[in-house]
Amino acid sequence: MSPTSPEVVCLGEALIDLVSQKSGVGLDGAPGFRKAAGGAPANVAVGVSRLGRGAAFLGAVGEDPFGTFLRAELARHNVNVAGVGRARARRTAVALVSLKADGDHDFLFYGDRPAHLGLCLTPPMRSMIRDATIFHYGSISLIAEPARRATLAAIREARHAHRFCSYDPNLRLNLWPDARAARRWIWEGLRHADCVKVNEEELVFLTGKHGVARGLRALVDAGPRLAVATLGREGCAYYGAGGEGKVPGFPARVVDTTGAGDAFVAGMLVGLLDASPDPSVALPDGPVLEAILTFANAAAALSTERRGGIPSLPSRRQVVAFLALAPAGRRLPHIAGSGRCVFSWRATGRRVEEELHHPEIQIDFVRVEGETRINLAITDGRSEIKVNEAGPPIGADARAALLEKVRAYARTSAAVVLTGSLPPGARPYLIKPNLAEAETLVRISLTMTEEIRRAAVELVDRGIDIVVISLGERGALMACARQAWLAEIPHVQPVSTVGAGDSLLARLLLGLLEDMEPPAALRVGVAAGLASAMLPGSWVCTPADVERLISQVTVRTA
Repeated sequence: MSPTSPEVVCLGEALIDLVSQKSGVGLDGAPGFRKAAGGAPANVAVGVSRLGRGAAFLGAVGEDPFGTFLRAELARHNVNVAGVGRARARRTAVALVSLKADGDHDFLFYGDRPAHLGLCLTPPMRSMIRDATIFHYGSISLIAEPARRATLAAIREARHAHRFCSYDPNLRLNLWPDARAARRWIWEGLRHADCVKVNEEELVFLTGKHGVARGLRALVDAGPRLAVATLGREGCAYYGAGGEGKVPGFPARVVDTTGAGDAFVAGMLVGLLDASPDPSVALPDGPVLEAILTFANAAAALSTERRGGIPSLPSRRQVVAFLALAPAGRRLPHIAGSGRCVFSWRATGRRVEEELHHPEIQIDFVRVEGETRINLAITDGRSEIKVNEAGPPIGADARAALLEKVRAYARTSAAVVLTGSLPPGARPYLIKPNLAEAETLVRISLTMTEEIRRAAVELVDRGIDIVVISLGERGALMACARQAWLAEIPHVQPVSTVGAGDSLLARLLLGLLEDMEPPAALRVGVAAGLASAMLPGSWVCTPADVERLISQVTVRTA
């Protein structure tokens, strides 16, 4: 595969969506419409591109202004349009779309001989399919010739080249001659797919089975290795790849669900690419697959907060920030974030697992022989003594298992947080030492603010993008790109400082993922650390605690 080739090639229809400017009404009640590029495979191509992967679209548009607009819109989103042809004597299709009060869409399609059904497969298109990693297609191009012939030929090309084939039936029954023809040709497309994505209506139509789990099994029995059903607000369910299950969705301020399924597919395909260089050889399963589907659910939820298909598709940064802040995240739930926890076992390990048990935390331990180490903090309210035990020896197999988990999660996570000593040669993006640890790193005593600033800048010069030094009752200092800021806090009597630095790091990291400027992220992080220090033990603060204290944190240039 050429290094410049699109990783995902999508084939099918591109059309004009005229989207109602008002939600909760049918087309007859729409006060007006807004033009947007649409068509499920075209949406997926843009979604993949916005999520940071190379994408191409293969299809046909009319020799008309709408066709010109579609090509330009796809190219504007960095989608390769070399495979977008012009269908002579055909017009670009137009679809009027409105989201009704009951949540269903009201669709009306215009175009008796739509341009997308004039698709013909050319030798350059075949080459693009062979050079891709994933080939994605839908069923609309199977409705009539010559597009049907071109679609089946493209599928054969992908299968012959051992490319991963993704399929979204995207049922639009009113576009087919009848239900029997729709079922026949949609099943023909499904039999060749490695992965199929359906909604609940499509699942019942295709399998005749009520019950998502039964329907998904029926789809996998027909050929795909993985079947996924989107369930709206409930998230999605999957069967295949060595398992089955449900992955919960995310709450969203729903404005329009037009592009949600396409955003889901784009998120899923990008997640598969992140997890495996070639999904056709190794399809992820277990926690990695569920992490991929969590990412896809987040992309879908975000897309419902804007109108239209392509205009609603989120960027990777937006999905990462959404995951970090979502109430149904998977890490440090009281601060609101997402993450996963790994390691240990036996009595102490079981206690740790029990303490971490929470619907918003995903636990994935590597279990080893021996007791998890115990750290004791003894305080009389004025001073504190810490006793840190040694942990059990970690064998090569356990280290390898942990490394494999970290690698898998890193492919689908916004950030990976590690604690302890760094291996030789490692260069983290961000470090957060306390003052004593910073002194060890620069090998000098640090007392004055200017000394601490110079030390932080020195660490940045060594290749670390962001350095944050926590200073206890003095706050924290951050340096990046040869700039530095000092966050100062009011004098308070801490209840327990255990975990305060962890809370600082967690909220600061989330702030950076939200695209906060560094001083703002530092401020909210220090507020979280201060809030945790005012709680007993290692309790984690809540967002309300942080909001209450943030006005008391001041940030100035150091």
